[in-house]
Amino acid sequence: MSDTSSIWLEEVATGALVPAELLNPITDQQIIDWQRLWRPERDARINKLKHAGVPLADWPQSWHWEWDQKFHKVKSLLSHTSVGITCNGQTQGLMSLDFVTNRGRLPEQIKLELAYVDYLEVAPWNWKDNRFDPPRYNFIGYTMIRAAIEISFSQGFKGRVGLHSLPQSIKFYENCGFVNMGDDSTYHSLPYFELMTNEANAFLKRGAKS
Repeated sequence: MSDTSSIWLEEVATGALVPAELLNPITDQQIIDWQRLWRPERDARINKLKHAGVPLADWPQSWHWEWDQKFHKVKSLLSHTSVGITCNGQTQGLMSLDFVTNRGRLPEQIKLELAYVDYLEVAPWNWKDNRFDPPRYNFIGYTMIRAAIEISFSQGFKGRVGLHSLPQSIKFYENCGFVNMGDDSTYHSLPYFELMTNEANAFLKRGAKS
C-alpha cells in the first residue's frame, strides 16, 4: 500500500504552483509510466543529441537507467523503499532509498545508520537542458530530497542522508546542504555526499527551491 501526500510543483510555463502527489512507495503505475512515457521521450531526446553531435559526456548522465529493473529488484525488500511524484496524471520523478547497505562516513556520524539515495531522477520532459524545451515542472529534485530527509527521521536516523552524485548533479546537492566528501574509488569514482542532522533540519525549514 502506498502513502500519498499532497505537494506543490511549479509549472514552468506559467510560473504557477500546481497540485501534485508524493507517493511512498511507488506503485506499478509509476513503472508503467516509465515504460510508456519516460523511455520513449528519453530515447527521442538522446537521438537528438546524437544527431547534433553532442559528446556523450554532455548527455544527461542518467540516460541509461532502467527503472523497471531497479524497481523489481528491490520491490519486496524491507531494507528499501521508493518515492514517486505525480502531477497531471503522469509520473514526474522517481527515487530509490536503501536503509541498510551504507553507514555514515563523516566523523560526526561515522557508522551511524542513514537513508542512502540509490537513484534519483526526473522525467525527461523535466530535464534542465537548454537544447530542448524548458522543463514542465520545477521543485521535483528538491521535493524528493525533502522526502528522503523526512523518511530518514521516520526511520530513527535523525535526518542523515547519503548518496553518490553524478557529476552533473554536484552543485544541486551542495546547494541542498550535503557535504561533498570527494570521489569514491570504490563506487565508480563518483563523489560521495552526506547530510548531517543540523543541515537536514535547516533544509526542511527552507522554502521550495528548484
